[in-house]
Amino acid sequence: MKRNIQKLAQQEYDLLIVGGGINGAASAWDATLRGLKVALLERADFGGATSSNSAKIAHSGVRYLQHADFKRMRESISERATLMQIAPHLIDVQPYLLPIYGHGIKGLETMTLYFAIYDLLSRDQRRVKDSARCIPNR
Repeated sequence: MKRNIQKLAQQEYDLLIVGGGINGAASAWDATLRGLKVALLERADFGGATSSNSAKIAHSGVRYLQHADFKRMRESISERATLMQIAPHLIDVQPYLLPIYGHGIKGLETMTLYFAIYDLLSRDQRRVKDSARCIPNR
């Protein structure tokens, strides 16, 4: 990657992206993989601003269960499914461990209920169609 304002002004590009955070960088990378000539403009250092503070994940929406925000959870599930369909090369499904504490809001009974609700609400969206991206049965 080179910073050269004069050269930038003398060439034509298929796509101009403003902002070199995670979203701009991922968009530029995806566009170049598709054969587009891309110019990426960043005011400061790449990854140095707002989107650099994100978790850089397309999360499953599970966190919205604790506030019973089912609408937002469904939106997250749907958006993640869309990303996995249109840009599978940018998405890696990651397993995670969730600590369980006692019998309260983070207890086994509550978490079992949360994930049963999640499974019910996401059953039409969470299938990974590419078997290479699935964790094999052991």
